Amino acid sequence: MNIYSEYVVWGVKIEDRDKPEYLQESLLQTHHLGETIKSKAVAERIALLCESKGYTKVRIQSIPFYVGCESDLAKQFTGVNNEF
Repeated sequence: MNIYSEYVVWGVKIEDRDKPEYLQESLLQTHHLGETIKSKAVAERIALLCESKGYTKVRIQSIPFYVGCESDLAKQFTGVNNEF
């Protein structure tokens, strides 16, 4: 099976710094130019741009996908089960 990764960028927005720590982290970016982020280099560049805007604790999450099984994996993450 072929595997590819999609990347998401997480971090703490300036306006969320005063919230309790468990509420601070936000999903900052999942898409670039209308598509999911599939390049680590692009994700790293976005993370640097977020840091330059004042976001803190910026991190990149890599999510692996098997080609052809994306919907199964999405169901697993969201807890959707179509089996009766």
